[in-house]
Amino acid sequence: MKVSLRYFPRSQAHAKRSTARHDEPPVAGDFPAPGEVLVEIGLVLAIHLAVALAVILTLRAFGIA
Repeated sequence: MKVSLRYFPRSQAHAKRSTARHDEPPVAGDFPAPGEVLVEIGLVLAIHLAVALAVILTLRAFGIA
């Protein structure tokens, strides 16, 4: 089975237009970046664990737990 490949040269202007679209970042609208979401989740988790540790230490200090 023979497969013939044909070469269709693009014009310079068409090549520039098609590559220019790939250089632009995609428009995400009002959505935050994934890195920002991970940082926010990490901060909330750290605060939650700090409060839980403070409650445990306070209860042990007063002899309740």
